Order: sequence, then structure tokens, then C-alpha cells
Amino acid sequence: MEDEDQIFTKMGYIYKLWKISKDLTICIRCSVHSFLPGTGQYMNMYPLLAWNEKRQGWMSDLDSMTAVCLTREIADNAAKFSRWTVMATLAGVQQMGFGFMSRADPQGKAHDLIGSFTVNTEQFTSQINLNIDNCWATLKDVVETLVKCSEDEGTFLYMKDPGPLTYRLIKMNTDEEEKDSDDEDEGL
Repeated sequence: MEDEDQIFTKMGYIYKLWKISKDLTICIRCSVHSFLPGTGQYMNMYPLLAWNEKRQGWMSDLDSMTAVCLTREIADNAAKFSRWTVMATLAGVQQMGFGFMSRADPQGKAHDLIGSFTVNTEQFTSQINLNIDNCWATLKDVVETLVKCSEDEGTFLYMKDPGPLTYRLIKMNTDEEEKDSDDEDEGL
């Protein structure tokens, strides 16, 4: 530790380079939550928070039906699980753990771990039908669109047009730009 006030991060980072086209190489910072001693593998843990006791019923169902509870969570939160899986895959994490959490107090400031479930990242990727090649194609399109952009700075919205698979990069007006344009209008 360099300084007594220094705060340690709760995860480690791995920086990886990927060549996504002939002319384009990107660096992605990947997070790793833990190292499993004796196995030489990395593991990432993700919390699943109980938000509806009637729907989730973790206190009663988790012991006998852990896989069913996890499947229900995957169906309810597919985008979140896909994001976590892509993050783990990019980092080279071999195991993903999911912790079933419940509120310990009514204010929601403390939580109890009710149970956990560990899966192999590669198997989980196929279980949720996540195609990593499609993720790379989307990223490549976003990066190439940004590289082609003639504007140096600003706030942009990358959106899909309805209908055919067409994406556009639209420059958004920020508060500062609106103030600048209002000042220019007042000067006229």
C-alpha cells in the first residue's frame, strides 16, 4: 500500500487486446472478481436480489429447486445475464456464481445471502443461447461507426432504425451546447 488512505478495489482487472478487423484493434478492460486457489481458475460472482417474495419465494424454494429459481431469474432478466456472461467470457473467467440475496431489514440497507449456484461460463453461454460472434459483430459496427464520425467531441445516441438492420449515430444537444446556442441567439 502506498498511502494509508488508499482503498483497494473489490475486483481485479485484465486488459486484453482484440483485433476486430484488419485495421482495428481494441483494448477492453475485463473484471475478475476472484481466483480459485488450487484450480487456477477465475470466478465472478453476481447478486440476484429478491424484489418480489410471492414471485421468487427463495426462502422456501431455494433448497429444493435452486436450478428452477435460477431459470426463472434468467427468464425475467435475460439482458442482465447476457451482459454478465459476455463480461465473464471476455475476461476468461471459467466459473460464474450467482448469489440469491434477500433483504435483512425493511430499508434495504443490509442483505442476507440465502444461497448460491455456480455454473461453468462456457456451458452457461450455450444454455442461455448467447452467440458471442453476434456480440463481436455489434461491437465492430459501433466502433467502426465511431471511427467514421467526423465530430471530435459531443454526446451521441447510437440507435437502431425500425425495419431493416440499420443503425445510426445521432449527435445530441447537451445543456452546454443549448446554452451556447441561446447565447448566440440573444446576441442577434
